[in-house]
Amino acid sequence: MFQLALINDIARVSPPHFALAPHKAIKIVLNTKYANKVLPDVGLCVAVFDLLDCEEGKTIGGDGALFYKVTFRLVIFRPFLGEVFVGKIVSSDPSGIRVSVGFFQDIHVPPHLLPYPSAFDHKEGCFFWLWEPANDDVAADPLLSDADQRMYMDRDELIRVAVESDEFHEPEPGPITPQSAAFGSMMSTGTNLGLNGAIARPVADEKREPAYRITCSCASQGLGVVAWWGSAQAEGEEEDEEMQAE
Repeated sequence: MFQLALINDIARVSPPHFALAPHKAIKIVLNTKYANKVLPDVGLCVAVFDLLDCEEGKTIGGDGALFYKVTFRLVIFRPFLGEVFVGKIVSSDPSGIRVSVGFFQDIHVPPHLLPYPSAFDHKEGCFFWLWEPANDDVAADPLLSDADQRMYMDRDELIRVAVESDEFHEPEPGPITPQSAAFGSMMSTGTNLGLNGAIARPVADEKREPAYRITCSCASQGLGVVAWWGSAQAEGEEEDEEMQAE
């Protein structure tokens, strides 16, 4: 789920940070710049792991800051394909289920990657799964099932999913906001550009295409709402105890 990325960049340490040891000041600057940003084709930046190399600080005419050429490692959130993890359901609509791991919420489970047979209940506002459909007609159209046969995937339920794919998106032009203006300022001054050419982009809001999105599945055995399999395990243990008693 987490990995390390090697980054080359120039850290601008302003005078208010001169009282700190250089490596501490540099880490503060880098964490401010990268934390909760998406590096295209790399992942979501979490925090600076360590500094591997740092040249002596230099000044530039007309700027009172010190500039350090640094090589460092970043902790990156980017689950590998096939990785299984547990998140929480934050919302559902006919297009699928949205899952959160706390610090990242652009995790999507589309309908075709839900356990079969599943359907979206518009009245309840969530998907449900049929463990044992009553007949083939119900399996083909789960909405024909009785309510007591449905295993709902409710909001705030813990859900176990497996990574199917991920994708990165370039931000699209839009109205100027305080956040986008600040980001544009960083871009114009070069403070958000790494020497390796990567651009740290802020995570997009809910109304725009996310900068980084993960598509997951819960169609395989053992995946889905965690409580389903906990109940099944408990029932299995009870059956084993009964057989041993006999």
